[in-house]
Amino acid sequence: MKYKNTFDEEDRLLKTSDITQIIGLTQKTVHTMIVANNFPPPDWVNPDNSYKYWWKSTIYKYFNKKETLIS
Repeated sequence: MKYKNTFDEEDRLLKTSDITQIIGLTQKTVHTMIVANNFPPPDWVNPDNSYKYWWKSTIYKYFNKKETLIS
């Protein structure tokens, strides 16, 4: 799997709990937004446990982030 450089950081797969820390929403809110098509669809879903993952660049692009929110 090739990683891209995103905002001077490694582009990596993030799970829902990582996303909530970046955008400041709860997991329930993220799930509700996914169902309502107000959130980007997951880039990958683990077939073993159904966990959803997004590339960091997908989240930054969708929320138009110019820099990280967590240090």
